[in-house]
Amino acid sequence: MPILVIWPFGAFLFYKVAFDMAYFHDLTLVAAILLGVTAGVSILVSTNFHARAEGRYLARLRFGADTRFLGPAFGVFAVNALAFAVLSRLIVFGFSKRLDAEIGDFMDMFGRYGSSAREDYLLFLLICTAPLLVHFVMVAVGVHLQSRVVRQQLAADMADNHP
Repeated sequence: MPILVIWPFGAFLFYKVAFDMAYFHDLTLVAAILLGVTAGVSILVSTNFHARAEGRYLARLRFGADTRFLGPAFGVFAVNALAFAVLSRLIVFGFSKRLDAEIGDFMDMFGRYGSSAREDYLLFLLICTAPLLVHFVMVAVGVHLQSRVVRQQLAADMADNHP
């Protein structure tokens, strides 16, 4: 239960501070709250996938089967980050008009009005997807550490069974 509160609240604080530092016009409180809640829901949905995939990965690893975790997990992260970036842009468009005008309209993204618009979009995407990236890295490191323990246990069992 605490994780359901910590991720959205932490994301809200991150978005409020990061957008205020990165751009001249700040993110409105309503937009920051919506981004935080949306990030929390997005992380919760991806956590459900990662937990199921991690369980399958570790079970297959225990039985010596060849298995993958990082590829499918990264695919889920990429789709989740892309959907979240589009939703974040719509939230900023709807609830922070001054910041939206500073970032530029949607046509600037394709470079029609210079490279500064692309830089603003890249910064926006980096800020928006940072909490999702942190979550993905935490999951990947956790799975790596757990799989290392399982592999060590398997190696020790093999050494005990075959003198």
